[in-house]
Amino acid sequence: MAAARDTLLADLGLIGDVPEKMSAYLDTLLEQAASDLADAGLALVPGVPKDEFLTAAYAAWLYRSRVTGAGKPARLTRMINTRTVNQTTGGTA
Repeated sequence: MAAARDTLLADLGLIGDVPEKMSAYLDTLLEQAASDLADAGLALVPGVPKDEFLTAAYAAWLYRSRVTGAGKPARLTRMINTRTVNQTTGGTA
């Protein structure tokens, strides 16, 4: 999940050294994102760029929504729906 973590850091605009507690929190968000996506029926494969990106995007939403309570952005919802349909029908996401 190293690529997902790097993507998450970039998405959140975190450059340079991240404090240890923040780093642990971001790792927890990535784990929760992967768990939520798996619970939604998506079979993600660590190390696959599109899976790492989706996990990071979901984790970034978890991070941002903790303050605002905002629902999933349309783009994230489309990414999840596309992956679900393609996985179900044998297409490519």
